[in-house]
Amino acid sequence: MKILLLSVLIFTTTLFANIGKISALSGEVHISRDSKTIPATIGFELQEKDKIATSSNARAQLLFNDKTIISLGKNSTFDIEEYFYDIQKPTQTKASFKVAKGIFKTITGQIGKVNPNKFTLKTRSASIGIRGTIYFVEARYGATYEQSADTGTETYSCTSGSITVTDPTTGATVDIPAGFQITVIPGQPLPEPTPIPPAEEEKLNTDSGAKQNEQESGQDENVFYENNTPPGNDNPDVGTPDSENNDAEDLGADVIDEKISSDKLDTINQDDSSLHYINLSTTYTVPMGDVPFSYEFITNDTISSKLSTGSIMKVTDGAGTGFSWGFWSSTGTAADYVAEKAWVLAEKDIVSDLSSLTSANNATYSGKVMGYDNYNSSFIDPSNSTITLAFDFGANTTVVNMVINGDSQSMSSINNMTGTYSYSGSKYTITGSNNEVLNGSFYDNMNSTAGTVKTDNVSAAYTGQVQ
Repeated sequence: MKILLLSVLIFTTTLFANIGKISALSGEVHISRDSKTIPATIGFELQEKDKIATSSNARAQLLFNDKTIISLGKNSTFDIEEYFYDIQKPTQTKASFKVAKGIFKTITGQIGKVNPNKFTLKTRSASIGIRGTIYFVEARYGATYEQSADTGTETYSCTSGSITVTDPTTGATVDIPAGFQITVIPGQPLPEPTPIPPAEEEKLNTDSGAKQNEQESGQDENVFYENNTPPGNDNPDVGTPDSENNDAEDLGADVIDEKISSDKLDTINQDDSSLHYINLSTTYTVPMGDVPFSYEFITNDTISSKLSTGSIMKVTDGAGTGFSWGFWSSTGTAADYVAEKAWVLAEKDIVSDLSSLTSANNATYSGKVMGYDNYNSSFIDPSNSTITLAFDFGANTTVVNMVINGDSQSMSSINNMTGTYSYSGSKYTITGSNNEVLNGSFYDNMNSTAGTVKTDNVSAAYTGQVQ
């Protein structure tokens, strides 16, 4: 009998364990639990199977144990269907959420890094898979997110990382990279992603309550990434890089001996608000003996915390003073490197607030580009690829010219494109009329800039100095 009671006690404690809390709140927010309705308060502890509902003009922020952050806007319902997090049991971690209506923002935490296939969200029309992601969902059923009809629209907007949207009825999927979105109508085929309209991200942050929630709680994407590893993480293989790891052995000693030596392995510790990265259009196995640039392999706490532990290749050509850039791979070795992302890291002070820029700050920046040219199936050689950006902060436009691998007429180059400029905090976005999206920041008192560029043909990082 004692054994039975102990087993019941352990099961009950596990079943009703606290998995997170309400970290910001305004207006009437209620938690449905065990057929009871409980008014939410700041600090209220969440449990698996809770259902959170916001009323009109209400908002809330949910902070989970793995540091996933959910912001809910008005008239929203959010169900915690499954949640388990234990850094010592990465293959068992999981999170499954469901939203019936409303608008919310998600910043994925450790579960999205150590077991991304087990981080899912379901709506009435689709399910979402993630990869190191910040995204928004708007489920509109009625004029004000009310669930008053069987038909409506759902918009999925990805601002960092990438998401995969799946139609559960047909099994069709659409990958949405950073800077893009789709709007789904139930019963209709999934559309192709389109760039997020200028100033839309700011509106999404406001409507989802994220802007106010993050200001009140101090829990936002910058604080999250700076403090990415939860306390008590004693497993260096999960979520954080192993500083004692033998990189030469993992990457292939024969190639390391030929291309680099151990004294070239370095660590860059920078505030990751200065880190920009982008998914390559096509993952590419690098022929290491034929790359058109010099490189070395590094360890980097900032990059690993945001992109997860992996193999980081630093391209030593072209980045310019105060910047580093290169590629990231989740599985690659130096002998067989599968490049998945391009990144650029600034080692300078970021310009944290772009709201006061006017025509008096207009400037043109010239610099280099490094990444992958999907149209020509080739690397972008930074020694032979250039970019200029002429910012007009009065007109909120930017003229962009980009030459890829020395060919200004290449299908992958950009010739005199005038894009719409918008900003959010320290980040700016330039959107062109042909699916061109540039996301970046300014540094060193507006004397330099860095970011990523995504077109139909190019996935790349860029840096530039003011002319």
